[in-house]
Amino acid sequence: MIWKCFQEVIDEVVATSALESGMWWEPARDFAGHSRASFVLRVPRHAYDAFFNARVGYRGQYAMSEAQGEKANRELVDALCPKLLPAVDGRADVTFSQVTASLKGAQAKVWIMESEVDDQLTAPHSSIRFAEWEFNEPSGQGLRAPVGTALEVKGAWVHNASGKEFFNRQKRMRSHNIFRTGDSK
Repeated sequence: MIWKCFQEVIDEVVATSALESGMWWEPARDFAGHSRASFVLRVPRHAYDAFFNARVGYRGQYAMSEAQGEKANRELVDALCPKLLPAVDGRADVTFSQVTASLKGAQAKVWIMESEVDDQLTAPHSSIRFAEWEFNEPSGQGLRAPVGTALEVKGAWVHNASGKEFFNRQKRMRSHNIFRTGDSK
């Protein structure tokens, strides 16, 4: 299928994804007292490919600009919230407002589950031809076009007691890295 715009990709991911094993309230290793909402979504291979590899897909949005990529990320996370938030029902370890704050945080994101496609990410040959990424990282993972079935949704880190977002400085370059190389690292 030829995808015309990112909204088509969002619609396909939302329509075809299934939440795998609920939500994990993930504690931070490096900053005590903070956690984030984490989810794994299963999608068909064509939706995964559209999300990660299509010219108008997620990384395609970042290739246009960091701001466009961040806007696309926010749109996708927001579109997925109705599918994700029911996983909070009946949980004693986390509140609905904590999960909502995590998903609404500036550092909330969607990405591929890299462990599922490690062999594809380390393939010897590039799959993507994009001059800027090739110039900035000639043999980088961003030039690979893996296809799997698992997407991760990670909320922003929030303080467990106050629910306020904690800005993870180690991830401050994520958008810039995707823009520059097609990879988040």
